[in-house]
Amino acid sequence: MKTELNSKNRITAINTLAISVVTYSFHVVNWNLKELKKLDTKTRKQLTCNRLHHPKSDVDRLYTPRSRGGRGMIQLELSYKTSTIGLCKYLESTQDWMLKLVNLHEQNKKLHSVTKESHKFSRELDLDLQNDEEVIPTIIAKKTKQKAKELRLKQIAKRWEEKPLHGKFVTRSKNADVDELATHQWLRSSGLKGETEGFILAAQRPKFIYAKLSGICYT
Repeated sequence: MKTELNSKNRITAINTLAISVVTYSFHVVNWNLKELKKLDTKTRKQLTCNRLHHPKSDVDRLYTPRSRGGRGMIQLELSYKTSTIGLCKYLESTQDWMLKLVNLHEQNKKLHSVTKESHKFSRELDLDLQNDEEVIPTIIAKKTKQKAKELRLKQIAKRWEEKPLHGKFVTRSKNADVDELATHQWLRSSGLKGETEGFILAAQRPKFIYAKLSGICYT
């Protein structure tokens, strides 16, 4: 966080170098959601202390993709849920006899069961786990993880949009007379410092001015 990288590259570095330290240990270390949520909270505190995240900025927006107006940080809770669903789908789809035994063992476990947690997370996301025409287990698992991730990101975006204060900007940016792609283009291409980007996002919450000629929402 103390590097001279711009905001976008700094978030990418955190996702690549820091978040991966935890995600590689999923289902090797018996994590629970409370611990992962605490880590997400500590990460946001570090961002705030280093002026990458403004205290008045929306939390859900931090985990929303930049193409949709967010900052694109990976949420550990989301990553754990999608990896659990993907692993369970892989174990159910594989034809390897040893992995079938692993799947049977996971089904019978009382604590930290991949199968039970996967079904729980799938119900939360209303995810359809029916098999498609694909027969390769790795591809099935990858597609299932991607679908789960998209559903979860939609839930996060909806929660952000429904907020009475923070949701005003995103609601207005989705109107028919607004170019949503151009409105969020600066988040994907700018070289702003983390402090500057965080301040702009915080400033977009209470009110904004709409420029009709360009079809872009500004603070």
